Amino acid sequence: MRRLVTSGVQRRIHVLSEDRGLAMELRFSLAAVFAIAAVAVALHVSVMLAGFAAGLAVAGAGESRRLGNQLFAVTEGLFGPIFFVWLGASLNLRELASHPSSVLLGISLGLTAIAAHGAMALTRQPWPVAVITSAQLGVPVAAATLGATLGVLRPGENTDMLLGALVTIAATALVAGRVRRIAGG
Repeated sequence: MRRLVTSGVQRRIHVLSEDRGLAMELRFSLAAVFAIAAVAVALHVSVMLAGFAAGLAVAGAGESRRLGNQLFAVTEGLFGPIFFVWLGASLNLRELASHPSSVLLGISLGLTAIAAHGAMALTRQPWPVAVITSAQLGVPVAAATLGATLGVLRPGENTDMLLGALVTIAATALVAGRVRRIAGG
């Protein structure tokens, strides 16, 4: 990919694609992701690793804003929802309910994430802004998916991670008004 950028081929493809509305860069990127995903499946490695590797390659080659917007749209509009539905369908909420210690673990994970992000207040960041940065679904979802795929989690632990993520989202909802006031005045 880097060679295509330095030789000018990528620029010519970009101009042609933009002029004719072909989305060639997006097509190449998706083809690369699917090819890497096929290799990952063949090697019994997580498909998430394929997306990560393709993202690194595109970032290393120098992603155009147009390609970034197209990839964002495909990710958030198609792959993200599919992934979350697939993950949600694979969770067993009965395991969470049957083990009270699992609920405690999930809440503890969420509170720990809030505390870790809240520590940014020590660097003079307003504490509501620091807390709001703890609301992330990507990391817990990735950990739950990889852990379940590799079989390294006990029953219910992937659900605990997502409960922790929900705790961070609840904290963000609670401090969102304060962040709005900080940003507005």
